[in-house]
Amino acid sequence: MMKDIQFKALQTYHQNRRMKEAVKWMMNAHGSQMYGNQPYWTHPLAVASHINRADHNTLESYADSYIAALCHDIIEDTSYDRKFISHLFGEKVATAVANVSKNSPQYEGMSYDEFIEAIIATGDVTTVEVKMADMVCNIGADKTGMSPARVAKLAVKYNINIGKLISAYSFLRWERNK
Repeated sequence: MMKDIQFKALQTYHQNRRMKEAVKWMMNAHGSQMYGNQPYWTHPLAVASHINRADHNTLESYADSYIAALCHDIIEDTSYDRKFISHLFGEKVATAVANVSKNSPQYEGMSYDEFIEAIIATGDVTTVEVKMADMVCNIGADKTGMSPARVAKLAVKYNINIGKLISAYSFLRWERNK
């Protein structure tokens, strides 16, 4: 009994340390990039805040999703690649980050709707969870300077695709937990 408690405490410490290290690394990787009028790192932190611990059977699974959310724009917006992310945070995180990166080779020539369908087709619950959290944050992003027609078009596009992602995520969670 005591060994189980000690083991769980050690696991918790390790996963919490991984998440803290990922926050620091992500902030450094994005450097002076901006997201509207705020440092860019505020966006990945907001995306990670939408990852729900209750949706995960283990702390490791939660940490992987949280870290993937923090790193979701790294491949698109920095010089770091999938291999480097895998080295730092593991293959599961690297796979999810690569899967949500629009500039990944497998998405070349796809429309945004096709991109979302391809994300769902990966069957990877972490990928779908991270993209869903990203889109929720993007809906709430500052739209200052956009025409009302452009804002309305984006809202429709995001809401339709978020609905697809929620459905896929629910199914994939059910599959993972059965």
